[in-house]
Amino acid sequence: ESMLVIKKTNDKLTGNLSGGQITGDVSIDNISFDGKKMKFSCTVNAGGQPVGITVEVTVEGDAFKGTAFIDGGESFPVEGKKTPKK
Repeated sequence: ESMLVIKKTNDKLTGNLSGGQITGDVSIDNISFDGKKMKFSCTVNAGGQPVGITVEVTVEGDAFKGTAFIDGGESFPVEGKKTPKK
């Protein structure tokens, strides 16, 4: 299971991705929202090689579902839900 954290400071969105098959925290870039659509990108380490990923999801309430596109043409489904702040 992976964790996505997005924070808004003033007007700037920042975030990171961790867990699952990801080693450590990975910064996410180009975070954007357009209505219910969210998009961001990141670069992960895959066997010592950097691999770019772009994620595009639709947010419905406290959940999101969409697709992660890997540089080179592959893709896979992604989904998640908001965890309340502690």
